[in-house]
Amino acid sequence: MFVNENKCRVVHYFSKVEQSYQYHLAGHSILPVENVRDLGVHFDSSLRFDKHVSEVTRKANYQLLCLRRNFRKFNLRSFIAIYKSTVRPILEYNSSVWYPLNKNDRARVEKIQQRATKLVPYLKHLPYENRLHRLGLSSLQFRRDRADIINTFRIIKGIDNISTSQFFTFNDTNRTRYHPHKLYPSLSKRKIGQHSFYSRVWKPWNDLPPKTFLTDDINRFKTKLAETNFQSKSFLNNL
Repeated sequence: MFVNENKCRVVHYFSKVEQSYQYHLAGHSILPVENVRDLGVHFDSSLRFDKHVSEVTRKANYQLLCLRRNFRKFNLRSFIAIYKSTVRPILEYNSSVWYPLNKNDRARVEKIQQRATKLVPYLKHLPYENRLHRLGLSSLQFRRDRADIINTFRIIKGIDNISTSQFFTFNDTNRTRYHPHKLYPSLSKRKIGQHSFYSRVWKPWNDLPPKTFLTDDINRFKTKLAETNFQSKSFLNNL
């Protein structure tokens, strides 16, 4: 496979990595950088994804500006159709990878939807929660947590071509209650580790009832997940 060495970069993650080491490919020195973009996601050396959150909010704000310029008035049906197809995908693309670590970043992302829901004139005076209810929408925090659970199901059931052992450690003891796919608790002590994919999903995943796993079909799982009244962390506490 041909590799263009001019497009290759080196990112050193965390402070314990020796950053003075020089990497070479085909006789060319590879430049070290603090941030690299891969499949649309900006990875920084601290894995906080601050730059990616800034890029996401910038693009979504620009899209909202375009909507204001091109549409004089929205009703419920037109707003939901346009918002779901133009703005929300920007805020949710690969969210399981760049899940916001800190409170400020979560608030920056959520405020995009807060402003968007005010585009419907007769709803703008209502509180954010009431606007979401009238529009049939969920908070972005809830949707990120739900996406984590769905992605966990896809990995464990083999729907995605990903090795399960690379992500999860199962609790196979006889004392396991509820469903047969319970995960061991995450024991990470670092903040980044505590907000990693595994650390985020193990508890809500373990709390799901057994009936949720009586299918291998992803769409049926989503239906059963909705029937369990899956509860995300309250987004109001994260704003």
